[in-house]
Amino acid sequence: MTRLITMGAETRSTNVEQTGGAISTANPRTPGTAHFRSSSAGLTGAPSANFVTAMNTTVYARIYYYMSAQFSGTGVQLSNLARFSNASGGAAYLAQLNDGTGRICLVIGVTTAWTSGNDYLAAGVWHKVELAVRVNSAGGATSYVEARINGSTVYTTNTANIAASALSSFGGGDAPADSGATVDTDDIAVNDDTGTSQNTWCGDGIVTILLPASDDAASNVGVDAWRAGNTASTNLFDAVNNTPPTGAASPGTTGSQIVCDTPSVARTYIAVTETYDTKLVASDTIAVIVGVVVHGESVSTGTKTGAIGYAANAGASPPADLSITFGGGVGAVGAFPTNWQVDYMAPSYPASVTRSSGAKIKVTCNTSTRNVDVCFMALIVEYAPAATTPVPKPTIIQQAVQRATSR
Repeated sequence: MTRLITMGAETRSTNVEQTGGAISTANPRTPGTAHFRSSSAGLTGAPSANFVTAMNTTVYARIYYYMSAQFSGTGVQLSNLARFSNASGGAAYLAQLNDGTGRICLVIGVTTAWTSGNDYLAAGVWHKVELAVRVNSAGGATSYVEARINGSTVYTTNTANIAASALSSFGGGDAPADSGATVDTDDIAVNDDTGTSQNTWCGDGIVTILLPASDDAASNVGVDAWRAGNTASTNLFDAVNNTPPTGAASPGTTGSQIVCDTPSVARTYIAVTETYDTKLVASDTIAVIVGVVVHGESVSTGTKTGAIGYAANAGASPPADLSITFGGGVGAVGAFPTNWQVDYMAPSYPASVTRSSGAKIKVTCNTSTRNVDVCFMALIVEYAPAATTPVPKPTIIQQAVQRATSR
């Protein structure tokens, strides 16, 4: 495993993104895209996601952070820029002080390891915030932490004292209630140091989405197979490309979901996405691709098994499938997100794709005589742009920050 999290708000649904906070399009980091938002006006949640990794593994995170104004609170409540947590709480996190000074700090465990000078981050500008942590199973002051702001290391140590528990979540971008600011975050990524791809710092990245644009001719559609709203045998793709998803109690409508109603044998639907060149230019470099499907069971009668998979290009064979139980077996679906289950497939790192072609995403209902539904299918694509907009670098004084001397 290398890439653990890829989040860009492009599904327009916190339920599909599996995170808190809200999604907005008011302040796009990249034109035409969405982002996560938290504000002192009440949207106090922030994006975060869980993952699984092992002790003694270095985990690298990237989050782009924007605040509408310097925080004007009078208290010392912190706003997380980037936060790794484990079973013991906050393992290490960068935070903005809500005290009117514009300072940020790095907290390791419960100890503030570093504090910046005043007005460290400019308001009204997107900043790249990165954090790497390795929790050592030996415990004590033996763990590694490094923090970077806009590409510059502001603190690093190999003697961090972090409770000996594997990292399990990452997030950031909350806004204290009295901060007087709105905080936006976007293009969140987490890697670990295993595997051969995406096994170090995440680098620059933009997360986009490829949505279904046609039905593949190899799909099983019609009576005894998949149909849109359980009635239409054409344009099924148009029922699974809504952002956010519009799934309803089965069978829904021809625009809300596709249904496989009591098939006599296993049946597969394959969606072909819009082409890569609708979202990327030739000089953009694809870093990671992840497939996602939202599925459920029509009625609460018996376990309904199946599989999902994707291929990076329309002409390629699908990769190994991910076995699923439709809806997790929790009961009949209702208005999204009630009883709908979100499953992400393993990431892939294609050396190249045909930009003028789309990808394929498939879903198979293995269990005969059962009813199942799917309301969303997509490919999440992170790419490194050919040229990035420069972000403010710390001043010479700000670069003269405290560093831990022991390695």
